[in-house]
Amino acid sequence: MPTGGGSGSVSGFPLNLFQIGQNNDSSVGAVANKVIYGGFALLVPVTLANLAASVSVADGVNNSDIGIYSASGAALLANIGAQHIAATGILSAAITQTSVTLFPGRYLFALTSVGSTLALNRDGHWPTWAFNASGVGTSSGGALPANIPAPTVALNTSGSLIFSLYT
Repeated sequence: MPTGGGSGSVSGFPLNLFQIGQNNDSSVGAVANKVIYGGFALLVPVTLANLAASVSVADGVNNSDIGIYSASGAALLANIGAQHIAATGILSAAITQTSVTLFPGRYLFALTSVGSTLALNRDGHWPTWAFNASGVGTSSGGALPANIPAPTVALNTSGSLIFSLYT
């Protein structure tokens, strides 16, 4: 059992690493100038300065962005900024916000791109509370917009995008 850290806090929190997914079961491709997303939930606070994602198809020509939205889609909380994602495998990038602490609750991991080439891996063993692979909202220049339409909450058993949040 964790011991108290004073002022009602618990020592060891916030965490500095959170990861979803391991098996590359399938991939989800970008939809040009739209945002695709998968929901995830945090049970404890997590502080991040970097995002990592599993890239199955790279796009070294078009700008793309990955990031985290609030559960309602009303606020972009963290993102890596528009850039070329030119290699497959694990993409690891610093967020433009320097450091963000996410508190327990639901969030959306999102992707946008100018083109439709980029694809991220997903793990079919991780259900998600919301998923949209056809794209919502409108992005410009490969950057995630400040907000997106509210997601439809529905259990998706096809799997979650594979990603990590870390300091």
